[in-house]
Amino acid sequence: MTRIGRIRDVECRRPTVRSRGWLGALRVLSVVAVMLLIAAACGDDDDAAEAPAEPEATAPAAEEAEPTATEPAAEEEAMAEPETLKIGLMTGLSGGFAPWGTQFHDSLNLWAEMVNDGRLSQWSSVVSPDGGISVGGAEYVVEIVPYDTMNDVATAVAGAQKLVLRDNVSVIIGPVGETEAMVASNDVINDNGVLNLQLSTLWQSQGEQWPLSINILTDMQDYYQAVYQWMVDDHPEIERVAIITTDQPYGRIGALVAHKYAAETGAFEIVHESYVPFDTVDYSAVVTAALAEDPDIIDIGGAASPDAFTGILTNAFQQGFEGTPPADGGPAVKFMATSWNPDLVLANVTEEYFEGVVQGYPTASWGPDGPTEEAAWLYNAMIDRYGADQAAAWNTVTPGGYYAGRVLLEGIAAAGSVDPTAVAEALVGLEVVNTPMGAAGWTGLTLSGVNHSLVFPERVLQRQNAGWEIVAEIGAPFPWNYDWEGLPGADQFQPNP
Repeated sequence: MTRIGRIRDVECRRPTVRSRGWLGALRVLSVVAVMLLIAAACGDDDDAAEAPAEPEATAPAAEEAEPTATEPAAEEEAMAEPETLKIGLMTGLSGGFAPWGTQFHDSLNLWAEMVNDGRLSQWSSVVSPDGGISVGGAEYVVEIVPYDTMNDVATAVAGAQKLVLRDNVSVIIGPVGETEAMVASNDVINDNGVLNLQLSTLWQSQGEQWPLSINILTDMQDYYQAVYQWMVDDHPEIERVAIITTDQPYGRIGALVAHKYAAETGAFEIVHESYVPFDTVDYSAVVTAALAEDPDIIDIGGAASPDAFTGILTNAFQQGFEGTPPADGGPAVKFMATSWNPDLVLANVTEEYFEGVVQGYPTASWGPDGPTEEAAWLYNAMIDRYGADQAAAWNTVTPGGYYAGRVLLEGIAAAGSVDPTAVAEALVGLEVVNTPMGAAGWTGLTLSGVNHSLVFPERVLQRQNAGWEIVAEIGAPFPWNYDWEGLPGADQFQPNP
């Protein structure tokens, strides 16, 4: 394929929780969490169970403007304080997901600051140059209420309940991934009229029964197929694939995509397949077992932890794995994955060894050069806000918080309102959604039964000359299908009933 471009480095209430969806155990967990939180919210505060430690909420600075007794009523009305639009944030801010989650949190906080001070008015028609959201004859400032899911299902479910039932948010942004948690949380979110903009969740957490649960960043069923399509088309030297990933849905679906392309194309065979616990620290034994099969590439897929990606690659480096270089003499691909944290990787291996690896996460191409003017602007704004170290900390998930906020503003503009139901209906009704990653559209009907998954062109990036090169770009409608019935692991990833 031709290279495309270059990227430089509530008052108390009892919700109705219906028993439906995916994984019966998660439904039970959801019901228990609801009951506990209702008791905490409606009972004595001294008896309330403590939630996990959370970062301080980003609240707007309020300036008091009290009219004098002689001011007319019209001026008093004009000086009234704007309303507050409370937005919950769910993501892993501690544990293995923290290098991604804290960056996601930071970019969403910056989005809120730039809404409230008016800087975002250059990109959104509903942001006033004087600050705040102006829509439907009303003014709003935004407040972010964060919750650390710890990338744990039970903790995430409790967080969703808290944000909805105690914090009274109108919108929840996130989490990134965590499909199982959202399947268990969707009922209480939807039953209480809260809009949830998820990112990179699988289709099991969308459906016509959850009209307010929308995935605004398509997941591995699309973007990892783009990676394998590129590999098969451009790298015939890769004939033996070893899979090492973590034992959770994103690791499993990445492996399913590998089996699909092996079966459809016959271009390669899978010579090793291992699934390790998510909290694994020592990868040496599993890497040794994989290398014994003489692979051309190690596929880490959706390991869902920066530490896992780094740990597997580092152990392979230490054991001398070099992969198979292409006939044109370029760098061996060696590793493929959803995404990388270069600062973590380069603390353990040389840049020369890191050369050639590929990634396909939808926002991986977001950097100082774009892919749009707004994307480059946000990159520089993050460095201005958080300091020079931000350039090294920047990773594929960093801009996701800002991106989600911008998609929310597009929905508010289309609805002419901040009402969650109106925003959801208007957003999914847009034929084209303008985002900092470019024009996007809706998909998802085949797998979830609703077009509630937002996609823009899928880009495959390769590490070249200490930066990221876009080596393939595939736009919707995508050339691939989701026909993996009968393949290893397919039972877990069937279309929604």
